[in-house]
Amino acid sequence: MLAFKKGFNSILPIEGLRSFNYDELEDLICGELMNDADWTKGKLSMFFKPDHGYDSSKESYQNFIRYLVEIEPEDRKNFVKWLTGSRRLPMGGFGALDPQPTINLKRTFGTEQKDTALPSVMTCQNYVKLPEYSSYEVLKAKFNRAIYERFFGLS
Repeated sequence: MLAFKKGFNSILPIEGLRSFNYDELEDLICGELMNDADWTKGKLSMFFKPDHGYDSSKESYQNFIRYLVEIEPEDRKNFVKWLTGSRRLPMGGFGALDPQPTINLKRTFGTEQKDTALPSVMTCQNYVKLPEYSSYEVLKAKFNRAIYERFFGLS
């Protein structure tokens, strides 16, 4: 800890941090916790861009946005961890992610049925591959499984 303090102090006098409270320092160093304002349908639709097989009018894309709106606040960290590899968003929330999160159609092949495939993600690109599920209930179950099992899939 002394080495960290000495190194930090060589860049920015540690006394300058006294004006921040613990929560503010944690957000500055580690990134933001989940901000409820970012989890509305309007904001999420701005942050998650449909592409490669999806557009904003597709039912599967709309179901994905609905899933995010309805996800329990304590489960948001798991989704962010699955999407980005980090449990926190950068300062500025989803809008500060670079690249912007993209939702793409995950095509199923061979004997794999669309309702059995899990969504996958490329964390370095914030790139979600979403199968065209037959219902919202299937999408919710598959996302919950992928998120909690930390399923990333192979591209």
